[in-house]
Amino acid sequence: MDDPLTRALFWPFSRGLLDGPGAGSAPWLYLNARAGADADDEWHTSLVCLQPDKAHHDMLVRRRFKVVSERADGDLFAGTLVRLGRDRQEGRGLIADALAATVAGGLIVIAGAKDEGGQSHERDVGALLGLDGVVPKSGCRVFWLRKPARLDEKAVAELARWQKAARPQAHIGTYVTCPGLFSWQAIDAGSRFLGDNLPAALAGKVAELGCGWGYLAGALLDHAPKIATLDLYEADARALACARVNLARFGERTIAWHWHDVSTGLLMERHYDWIISNPPFHRGKAAEPKIGQSFITAAARALSPRGQLLLVANRQLPYERTLGDMFNDVALTHENGTYKIITARGIKTQSSSGHRSRRR
Repeated sequence: MDDPLTRALFWPFSRGLLDGPGAGSAPWLYLNARAGADADDEWHTSLVCLQPDKAHHDMLVRRRFKVVSERADGDLFAGTLVRLGRDRQEGRGLIADALAATVAGGLIVIAGAKDEGGQSHERDVGALLGLDGVVPKSGCRVFWLRKPARLDEKAVAELARWQKAARPQAHIGTYVTCPGLFSWQAIDAGSRFLGDNLPAALAGKVAELGCGWGYLAGALLDHAPKIATLDLYEADARALACARVNLARFGERTIAWHWHDVSTGLLMERHYDWIISNPPFHRGKAAEPKIGQSFITAAARALSPRGQLLLVANRQLPYERTLGDMFNDVALTHENGTYKIITARGIKTQSSSGHRSRRR
């Protein structure tokens, strides 16, 4: 789980350019935290890591860090580390949160990849507050400052604007999303395609894998009144919180919420009548079809013997072989110029031989 940006963030400390927390130091905050090889024992005892992504959260826990999925307002820290992501508004929100969470005079160290806007963030913070140091490292920009004892009115207003823009709010009609989530500014076309082509037979115990901020779950509940229970699995705690708001209108329906990394498998086996998914296939900027393949494997293990998987994906993604390995009956039911919808059923057992793959 180590990566160049995490290494760059800790590099000024490992090279003695900056002093990290010493033994017995007051806690430091680490925003958008990732586990990294340069976080030694002193960091383990001093850092409070904020990470809403379940996979990265669990990795940090395994590495013995203290991890939370959200920060309580009013908590103050001796210093703050910020690992920026790809979204500009999300990054500005993290920087504003770092200023709010750090004591006066505390060190704030920020790292961003150059090809993901790191240099723009450096310029923004430098113009607004001034910087105490900057180093380039491995295609990243690392910059730092100490929180001023007082911020002028312009800085206070701008930081408040950055925080407000990063918070969950209605970005797509009445749908609440926030910067940094998948498809936070527009309904994903693949999810819309699946939502427009749901089968009439949807009923019983249903799960959605990777529910995001809740668009497809809403389409399911609108379309299928015979759904008895709907389990929503999502790795991003922020997306799950938005989904709760967006699906509040279904208050009388039975919805269970699972902050969970689907690639590790599901919580139940041989349970669901239907599993629906528009699986992610990117980790950072790189396409990784193995993520979607892990969703298919998890679904096959969690479906009841007569259960069905309904999947939407980009047409070029190579899921058919994995589907054929797990199911006896795999059918392409809908497609357009970009997406395909596949239904799979008949879970294979060790005695199963061969599979059917067909179009409808």
